[in-house]
Amino acid sequence: MTSPLASSPCHPLRLLRQNLSASLSFWIRKEIAFFDVTRTGEILSRLSEDTQIIKNAATTNVSEAMKNLATALTGLSFMFATSWKLTLLALAVVPVISVAVCKFRHFLRELSHKIQTAAAVASSIAELFEGFALSLQAQLQWLHASVVAAESLALTLQASCNLKDSKELFERN
Repeated sequence: MTSPLASSPCHPLRLLRQNLSASLSFWIRKEIAFFDVTRTGEILSRLSEDTQIIKNAATTNVSEAMKNLATALTGLSFMFATSWKLTLLALAVVPVISVAVCKFRHFLRELSHKIQTAAAVASSIAELFEGFALSLQAQLQWLHASVVAAESLALTLQASCNLKDSKELFERN
């Protein structure tokens, strides 16, 4: 049973559900050619990162926001009880700090996106090297089999030559 708040358009659970649905729909609607061109590691990395972001938003971020709100309200009440003039001065500084925090949050989002992209590239490179290593291993096995076959042929030819030389020696005597 859902609460009446859950049906409101701004409820966090509804927003999370919509974000998750949009993220999955994005991948489902892609053409097959996209999956031929894009490496599996890149897709898995992006899906994993999206899932982690949603998980953090649903658990850690909400609980920390509640804790921070309680701390702020408690601190403000103590500040007003101690000195209301000093509290108003401190509150005048809050907008400046808020702007700095917003800029830093934007910087962290960009950094997170760059890290996600780098992880996808690293995963793709690892997948490429794995394929290269398997191909190299198969080629080395083929080369080893060729060398063994060549050695066997050389021994056979040498034995044949030795047999021919022995036959010629036997015929001379």
